[in-house]
Amino acid sequence: MLSVVGDLLLEALGESAGSLLAWEPGEAELLLRLTERGGELTWVEDDLTRLNLVDDLRGEQRAFPAEAEWERIILRLSKDRERGRRMLGWAAAHLSKEGELLFAGENKGGIKGFGKTLRSLFEEVENVSRGHCRLWRCRQPLAGSTPPTEPEAAYEVEGIGTIYTQPGVFSWKHLDNGTEALLQWLPNDYADLRVLDLGCGAGVLALAAAKHGAAEVVATDSSVLAVESARRTLSDYPNATVVSANVGEDLSGSFDTVISNLPVHEGAQPSHRLGERFIEASHRLLKSDGELWVVFQERMPFEETLQRYFSEIDWLDAPRGYTVARGVKG
Repeated sequence: MLSVVGDLLLEALGESAGSLLAWEPGEAELLLRLTERGGELTWVEDDLTRLNLVDDLRGEQRAFPAEAEWERIILRLSKDRERGRRMLGWAAAHLSKEGELLFAGENKGGIKGFGKTLRSLFEEVENVSRGHCRLWRCRQPLAGSTPPTEPEAAYEVEGIGTIYTQPGVFSWKHLDNGTEALLQWLPNDYADLRVLDLGCGAGVLALAAAKHGAAEVVATDSSVLAVESARRTLSDYPNATVVSANVGEDLSGSFDTVISNLPVHEGAQPSHRLGERFIEASHRLLKSDGELWVVFQERMPFEETLQRYFSEIDWLDAPRGYTVARGVKG
């Protein structure tokens, strides 16, 4: 069943054919309906986990679509407002002169607040509301510059280095409190160790391990925005590799150490299940006697899962609201 947002997008598209870019459309039923329309359909997602929405439809994992001119683009509201602005700017720069952008989302996500941005990008902007959702129909793109599409230097972490990142990556503006708390406890010497940063984001924890002498660092994330950011952050370290992977799937070999800031959301929704999968994957990927170093928000129920998989656990001092732990695989 289509969501209200999906219904608004499909209704606005009508029966017209031509090239269509579905950029992070967000739901399987909408994609299935789009395939039934005919015409040239390109589907792009940032997150690897979203590419299995429809079994028989192949999507592309990209931070921004390939350079091309599109007749129509449908775009769903991003949870990161600045990421949304950059996506809209990219869309305006890559629509044909007679092209159309359809941009939709829920009011609680802030879709109503994009009117000023859209009117700076398009000559003709209309909107329609339904329930708690809104759709913007935009035509006649105005000439302007394409927004940045590559990671940029964002902040410095004392004793570690420069972090390169971009909107849409976790804590892209500054070092988050959880990662900062974990850094206080991480070893300063990883000589001869193979280290995994699971859910690496912009690569802060991986950079710490690479800088402190790890023989090999592997950093993984399911978001290509994060992967590109971490690659730039770690570009000066030949002992570091960054790969796109879903909770460490398809990784080869085993690791001496796993480090992770456990996620507390799955997509836009709060969830502890993804963090539990991180703990399970860490146990699977660690050597016997290998160490897991994690931080998480203390409201998340990860203690029981850690105790189930790790024979020895040290609960370490952390700022209010966070838990830092070291687990040893028995």
